[in-house]
Amino acid sequence: MIALTVAGVDLTAGVLALGLFSGMTYAMLAAGLVLVYRSSRFINFAHSAVGLFGAAFLSVAVSDYGVPYWAAAVFAVLVGMGAGSATHAMVVRPLAGAPKVLSMVATLGASTFFVVMALAVSPDGLSGLAFPEPAGMPTFEIGELTVTRAYAAQAIISPVAMLALGWLLARTATGRAIRAAASNADTAATIGLDADRMAARTWAMAGGFATLAVALTIPTRGVVTPESFGPELLLRGLAAAAIARFTGFGVAIAAAIGIGVVEQALATNPDANGLIEVLILVAVCLAVLADRRRGRAAVESWGMLGSAARLPDAVRRSPLVRRVARIGAVAAVVIAASVPWFASGSQALDATIVIALAVVGLSVTVVTGLGGQLSLAQFGFAAIAAAVSVRLGSATHPVLGVVVGIVSAGVAAALVAIPALRVRGPQLGVATLSFSLVTSSFLLNRDWLLGDSPAPARPGGSINGIAFDDSRGYYWLALAGLLVALGFTVAVRRSPIARVFVAVRDNDEAARAMSIPATRRAVLAAAIGGLIAGLGGVIYGHAFTTLAAANFPVSASIDAVTAAVVGGLGSVAGPLLGALYLRGIPAFFSPTAEALAGLSASWLILLVSKPSGLAGLVGSLRDKLARWLAARDPARPTTSLEPPAAEALPAAATGGAPVEVRGVSRRFGAVTAVDDVTLTIDAGEIVGLIGPNGAGKTTLFELISGFVTPTSGSIIVDGRDLTGLSPDARARLGVSRTFQSALLYPTLTVAETVMVAMERSLPSSLGEIVGAGDREAQRRAAAIAVITEFGLDAFANTVTADLPTGTRRTVELACAVAQRPQVMLLDEPTAGVPRDEAARIIERLRQVSRRTGATIVVIEHDTALLASLCDRLVAMHVGAVIADGPAAAVQADPAVVGAYLG
Repeated sequence: MIALTVAGVDLTAGVLALGLFSGMTYAMLAAGLVLVYRSSRFINFAHSAVGLFGAAFLSVAVSDYGVPYWAAAVFAVLVGMGAGSATHAMVVRPLAGAPKVLSMVATLGASTFFVVMALAVSPDGLSGLAFPEPAGMPTFEIGELTVTRAYAAQAIISPVAMLALGWLLARTATGRAIRAAASNADTAATIGLDADRMAARTWAMAGGFATLAVALTIPTRGVVTPESFGPELLLRGLAAAAIARFTGFGVAIAAAIGIGVVEQALATNPDANGLIEVLILVAVCLAVLADRRRGRAAVESWGMLGSAARLPDAVRRSPLVRRVARIGAVAAVVIAASVPWFASGSQALDATIVIALAVVGLSVTVVTGLGGQLSLAQFGFAAIAAAVSVRLGSATHPVLGVVVGIVSAGVAAALVAIPALRVRGPQLGVATLSFSLVTSSFLLNRDWLLGDSPAPARPGGSINGIAFDDSRGYYWLALAGLLVALGFTVAVRRSPIARVFVAVRDNDEAARAMSIPATRRAVLAAAIGGLIAGLGGVIYGHAFTTLAAANFPVSASIDAVTAAVVGGLGSVAGPLLGALYLRGIPAFFSPTAEALAGLSASWLILLVSKPSGLAGLVGSLRDKLARWLAARDPARPTTSLEPPAAEALPAAATGGAPVEVRGVSRRFGAVTAVDDVTLTIDAGEIVGLIGPNGAGKTTLFELISGFVTPTSGSIIVDGRDLTGLSPDARARLGVSRTFQSALLYPTLTVAETVMVAMERSLPSSLGEIVGAGDREAQRRAAAIAVITEFGLDAFANTVTADLPTGTRRTVELACAVAQRPQVMLLDEPTAGVPRDEAARIIERLRQVSRRTGATIVVIEHDTALLASLCDRLVAMHVGAVIADGPAAAVQADPAVVGAYLG
C-alpha cells in the first residue's frame, strides 16, 4: 500500500485514486472540446455550462419528481445534447462568416445564459449534498479512504463513456462521416457529406458528454457557483485539450487524468491553495512553446465589426457636424458628472464599477478589436494593478502606487501574451483564462501582492461639499479616469501603430512580408491593453473600503470582454455602452434570475444579428444624422483636402541584390516539395519561374522569403546568409514578396495599405501615439505618390476588400515597390485577371525594373507573357530544377514539355 507525504502533499493510494477518478471526468470534458474543435476549428467556452444546464434537469427529475436516476440521466444527456446543438445552430452557425474571436465570445454569453438557466431550473439542487448520486454504484475501501458511490461512478462510467465515443468514431458510419468532414470539409462535400450537419452532430455529442461529466462531478463537490462550474471546471478540460493541441484524444485524456491526480494531491495541503491553477498555466504555456506548427492564419471578416465604416470626408469635415458632435460630447460629460448630486452612496459605487468595467473593456478594444487576439485575463491584469496601487500607495505615495500599478499590469499582459503568441490561434484565450484563474485563486492571496492589504486610500478634498473619499465624490475621479482612458484609446486608434496592429490582425503573413514583426506587434498590443486595464483596475480597487481576492472573480474578465463585444469592438464608445448594458442594468434594476437569463439571451441575439454591437446600432443613427446635417451646412467643404506637403521618402537602395539558392531541400514528412535546388540570380536580373502545379515553385518562394525553413541548404542574398532569419527580418533586409491570393488587409484602405508597406523605410513608433516623432504626413505624401504612379488615385480611400481582383493585384505590386526592396518575389501577379489587364501588369513590372533596378523573380503560368518580361526562365518539376536559360530554349526543352504534358 502506497503511503507517502512529500512537501506536505498526501500521496497515499486513496488520494491518488480519487484524483484518477476526477481526472477521468475532466477527460470527458476535454474529449468534447477536442471533438468540437476538430469539426469546427472552434473553442466552445460554453462547454461546461451546457453540462451544468443538462445536469440541472437530472437533479429536478430525481429530487422533485422521483424519476429513477438512470432514466433521468438519459433525459439530462438528451437535454445537454439539445443545448449543444442549439449553441451551434443559434450562435456558432449564424456567425460563421465572423472572426472566430467574435464567435468564441458569443459562447461566453451562452455560458452565462446556461449557468443562470441551470440555477433557475434547480436553485437548490446543484450542490454536492443535494445533487443525487448515481444509483447502483458500489462503495469500497482504498487504504483508509472510503470511495463513495459518486467517485465509484466516475471510475466506472467515465472510461465506459470514452470507450463508447472511440467505438462510435472508429466503427460506425456516423463516426466515419464526422471524422471525414472534420478532416477536410471540401473533400467530404464531394462525396455527399454535409460538413455543417456533421459539425452539428459533434456539438450535440459534446453537449451530452459535458452533461455526463458535470453530473458525475457535482456529487463530489460542495457548493456549486457560476465560477466553479463555469471557468474553473472548463479550464480543466481546456488545459488538457490545449496540451493535446486540440487534436489528439489520447493526449487530452492523459493530460486530464494528470490534472485530476495533481489537483487531488495538492488539495491535501492547505498551503497549496491555488497552486493547481499555476501548474495548469505553466503546462499550457509549455505546450504552446513546444508546438512547432505554424499554420496559415485565416483572413477573417473583421470589417463586419464596424472598424472599416467611414463617413465621406465632406461629412466628417462639415463645421456643423463637428459643432453638433462637440455639443453632444459636452452634454454627455455634464450629465455624467452630475450623478453624485442625485445618487446615493451605493448607487455612486455601482456607477463607479460600471466605469471601471468600461475602462477594462477599452483594453479589449485594443487587444481584440485592433490586435485580433482573445484575452480573458484583462480583469486579472486590472487586479494586479489594483493590488500594487493599494499596497505600494499606502507604503509610499498614492500617485506612485497608481503609476507602478498601471505599469505592472502592462508588463504582466505582455509576459502572458509572449508564449501564447508563439503559435497563433486559440491558445491565447486558454492561456489568459488560466492566468485569470491564477490571479484570483493564487496571486491575490499572497501576502506580497494583496493578502491582508491596507484599506484602499482615496485623495482628500471635495466639490460643493461632496468629499472625494466618499463614494459619490470618488465617482468624479473614476469619471476623470474614464475620460483619460477614452482619450488614450482614441490616440492609439488614430496612430500609425494601430494601422500596423490592424494589418497583423487582418493578414499576419502579408504583414510579415512587409517587414512587420507580427508577434512583437501583437505583444505590444497586449501590453498597451494591459496598461489600459491597469487604469481600470486602479479605479476599481480604490472604489472599495476593503479589497480582497473575491473582488476580482474570473467572471469579471469575461464581463470585460463581453462588454466590449456587445458594445462594439469597432468603436471606442462600445465598451461604455456594453458596460452600461451588462452591469448597469443589473445594478440599478435588480432583475430576477430569469430576467438575467433573458438579458444574456437578448445580447446574444443582438450579437448574431448585428456583429458591430450596440455601437453599430447607435452609429447607424449617428451617421444618418451627420449626413443630414452636412447636407444642410452652408459651410460644408465641397472637395476633400489635399494631403499635406511632406519631404519624400529616404533614398532607396540603388539596384538589386544577387540571390543564391544553395542545395536547398524541403521535406514535409514523406513528401519532398523542393529537392536539392541550386540557383543563382544576378543583381537586377528578371527571372521567370515556371512549372506545372505542384512543381515546388511557391514552396521555393516560401524558402527564400523565410515562411518555410529548409530541411537542408542555405539562402544567400547580397552575400548574406538569410537561412535562419524570419520573414519580417528578411523583408527589412530588402526581400519583398507577394502571394498567390492578393487578399492584403480587408479593412484597410488602399492608402493605408501602401502606408503599411512603408514600415521598412518609415517604421511607426510608440511615441507617435502622443505626437512625438510624428512622420505620418511624410508617409501619407509618399503613399499618395506611389498610388498616383500606379494609377490607383480613384481607389485611394477604398477598402481593399471592395476592390476587383485586377486592382487588388496592382495594389499588391504597388506595396511591393513601396517597400523599396532589392529583391522582389512575385507569386502569380496576373492570376485571376483578364489577359489585357495582365499585359498592363507585366508592362508595369518592366517599368519598375527599369526605374529601380531591383532583382525580380516571377512565378507565372502564362509563359508567353513571362517570356516578354524576363531575361531567362527557370523550369521546375516535382521539386527540382529541370531547365534554366533563355525563354525560347527552356520552353522547347523536352523535359519541360514532358512535365507540362505529363
